[in-house]
Amino acid sequence: KLKAAATIKPEAKQPGEELQCIATLREQAKAEQARLQEKAAQEEALEREYSSLLRSGEQALESAYYTEAISIFKQAQQLKPEDEFPQEQINKADSLILADKEAERRAEEESRKKKAELEAAYAEVLKKAEELSEGGFLEEAIKKYQQALELKPLAEQPKKEISAIKAQIEQREEEQRKAEAAAAAARKLEAGFNEAMQEGENALANNDFTRARNAFKRAQQMKMESPLPQERLEEVDAKETVWKRSEEERLAKEEAARKAAAEAEAQKMALERDYKEAITQADRFFDALEYENAISSYQRALELRPNMEYPKS
Repeated sequence: KLKAAATIKPEAKQPGEELQCIATLREQAKAEQARLQEKAAQEEALEREYSSLLRSGEQALESAYYTEAISIFKQAQQLKPEDEFPQEQINKADSLILADKEAERRAEEESRKKKAELEAAYAEVLKKAEELSEGGFLEEAIKKYQQALELKPLAEQPKKEISAIKAQIEQREEEQRKAEAAAAAARKLEAGFNEAMQEGENALANNDFTRARNAFKRAQQMKMESPLPQERLEEVDAKETVWKRSEEERLAKEEAARKAAAEAEAQKMALERDYKEAITQADRFFDALEYENAISSYQRALELRPNMEYPKS
């Protein structure tokens, strides 16, 4: 209507001015509305950013990233200085940082205490292990060094000591095996020596001088340091000399006896032959009725064998 009135009476200023005023007001209203909308948008964006920062801060706080959480809450605090919540969370984070530092301090103190206790226990076990090792209790020493390794698995000294002791044990066992083998050999040698000596004594008792001499020589080879075999060998020589002399005498006597017996047998046989010849001759004379010759022959037979009855009859 104002526009129409201005057209009908252009010379009239009032309607135009009114129109201009109204347009100005409308522009101002639009501008105000735009400003309010922009402000609302800015406030909404700020709220979104603020809420996002709060969420991030809470997540950092829950994850124990306290320094990061403080930084985030300070950013939120800059967006809304009037809001007390960010400062409360900052204070909470500061308290948690202090609590963590105190816990770390206590943990470090406890760790130092445990480390000191561990070192003391380790040193005590090592000392005991060394005492056992020096005292020759090697297996017990190894057990102690193994206890030390349980306390400090990465420690090198117990490992080296265990290896050294094991080598020492192996050497000791080897020496013991050699000693046992030597003792067994000595026992076997002693048994062989005694057996040879006994064999020699038995042979000597039976005048088996060759066997006795061989047995005593075998014993002498077994124990060169023993004087007994040589003494018995000398005894063998002495006894063999006596025995040979005695044997020679015995043989001579036996030979003389044999010769005497042979001679006696020969004489007996000759006597028997002469006797039989005399009887035969006497019997022939008797059969031939030559009684004087027969008597002479029978008498001769009786002279040869006086105890015979036949010539007498």
